[in-house]
Amino acid sequence: MPEPGFRADEVASAREGLLLVRALMPEGFDDYLFQIEHGLDDPRHVVMIKLTWSARNWDPDDPRIEELAEEMGPA
Repeated sequence: MPEPGFRADEVASAREGLLLVRALMPEGFDDYLFQIEHGLDDPRHVVMIKLTWSARNWDPDDPRIEELAEEMGPA
C-alpha cells in the first residue's frame, strides 16, 4: 500500500482491518484480499479509497458525502 501513496498510519489501519476480516470471515478472506490487491493497481480505485477514508473528517452535512456515495454506488 505504500506504493500508491498511502501514509504509514493508513497502512497500519488497513492491516488491522484485514486481520479483523480474516478472523471473522476466514473462508472468503483469500478472495477478498485478491480483490483488494487488484484494486490497488487501479489509480481511480485508490483515489476512491482515499476519499472514503478522508470522509470520516467531513461534517455530516458536507455535500461531498452524497457525491461520494453516488460515485461508490453500483454503476
